[in-house]
Amino acid sequence: VPDFIFQKLGLALEVKLSKSKAKSKALVDEINADIMSYSKEYSSLLFLIYDLGSIRDEVEFKRDLEVNEGVSVAIIKH
Repeated sequence: VPDFIFQKLGLALEVKLSKSKAKSKALVDEINADIMSYSKEYSSLLFLIYDLGSIRDEVEFKRDLEVNEGVSVAIIKH
């Protein structure tokens, strides 16, 4: 179940915390699983990642995830 659902927009918002390098690698797998599950019901998916300094290259992190139609990833640096 997504963290937040905006039914009128067909949008699911999922919030993640990246606090270590190991967690940032695991997040990619978590997000891919969420995309498979949530895209059946929602046309747009937004993943908001609060990063405590473990994501070195934001562009590389987002690249493979955002190739999926309707998927956006926003990284908030601490």
